[in-house]
Amino acid sequence: MDNFDLDWEELLSLETLTLEEEKESSLAVSEYLVKHAEEIQVINDAKEYSLLLVEEIIFPEKREYYSSQNFNKMSKNQIIQSIENQNTIEVFPTIVFPQVKELHSLMVVLDKIIDVTNKNGHYSEKQLIQVMANPANEPKHIVNSLIYLGFFKVISNASDRKLINGEKIQEFLDVAIEDRFLFLVECLCQHKAIKESIMLHFFASYDSLTKEVIVKKLKEDLNINEMNLSYQELLKIADTIHGWYIDIRTYLLSYN
Repeated sequence: MDNFDLDWEELLSLETLTLEEEKESSLAVSEYLVKHAEEIQVINDAKEYSLLLVEEIIFPEKREYYSSQNFNKMSKNQIIQSIENQNTIEVFPTIVFPQVKELHSLMVVLDKIIDVTNKNGHYSEKQLIQVMANPANEPKHIVNSLIYLGFFKVISNASDRKLINGEKIQEFLDVAIEDRFLFLVECLCQHKAIKESIMLHFFASYDSLTKEVIVKKLKEDLNINEMNLSYQELLKIADTIHGWYIDIRTYLLSYN
């Protein structure tokens, strides 16, 4: 940051200056104020990004999480209809396709960051990952999934990415707590490959043929193509989507 040694009394006493000198003085003052504002913004940003989620984010087991929630239950047809009603959107191809294993992990993080940051979160990706008490690689998958779904927005692609809350955070807050898991599922199903793969589960058993159909759908996805995944890695993502389907049945399906 450049240092400015300005004689403010002289600069502000414009009646003593010629027109040309007045222009130069005004320009100097403007440049100083702009640079000073930028300096203040850098300081403020540093303060915001130093915001640590001081409490470790603990992820309960699926059974424990299920017993602690009271999500509204739906019939199979209602779930299918809700998924069918989602208009599909496209995501910038370089954004990583979701690979988080259990959907309730996303719910736990969303609840925690909203509680801590009061909706206006600024995060360092490294800080977020550090406070997640989860197996290796899964915190990274959680962050990437929330970016893909629009809950986080990347504003700096440095080695330690800087994130802010995306538009989906406010939409999530506007939904009744009992319907937030359904909202998360609907966000997932706004993406063609995911929507079609989950829908397939409602009408076919998850056998080798179904898995091959899902892999084929994944290969058509632009974000998947950018990742240059092997066939075995695509099979793992197919298994991950199958796990999401199990989560959907667990948290939303009514057996009455």
